[in-house]
Amino acid sequence: MPRRLARAAAMWRPDTLICGLAAGIGLATVILCGFSPLVSRITGGAQDWLVLETLRYLPFFALGVMLRITPALFEWFHRVSLPALAAGVALAVGVDRLAPGFPSAVLTGMEVFTRAALTLPAVSTLLWICRALFSGPSRTVGALTESIYTAYLFHYLALYFACVALAFSATFALHLLVVARVPFLRLLFNGRPMPARVPDA
Repeated sequence: MPRRLARAAAMWRPDTLICGLAAGIGLATVILCGFSPLVSRITGGAQDWLVLETLRYLPFFALGVMLRITPALFEWFHRVSLPALAAGVALAVGVDRLAPGFPSAVLTGMEVFTRAALTLPAVSTLLWICRALFSGPSRTVGALTESIYTAYLFHYLALYFACVALAFSATFALHLLVVARVPFLRLLFNGRPMPARVPDA
């Protein structure tokens, strides 16, 4: 079934294909994100953000599978679609300006759809740029491509540890270079008594 859909989509005109995929991805994302409260109840509310992010990006993963199994669709996807980009930007501007007039649930759905619909032509544009910059396969590009899902899965964890390490290093340096050298600051921040003043002889 995915192969048949991918082959059919590959026969569309390029701009029609990108616009159609953007609309389909946007709609699928809204529908899947609508299930997040149900999934949250099933999981007891544990890791709500992970559930939501998984549902939000699942349509993009499915599209990636379709692109991989259908070379013709993969080739068509490497292009700049000005109509799709313009539609995505127009949606983003429209949602931002019309936000006060919609209920929060409707507005959330519109924002999710707009973000997904704008992301897809942006990705196809980036793929076109990469193809223009790199004439053919290379070991570096291949390694980067293969690592993309690993980076996606673990980048939050890596950012957390990087932030912890940076924060500790910065505060440790602040203590050594400033606080430890000023008696009043040692008393204020560390509770260390100020050294007794030796009376002049």
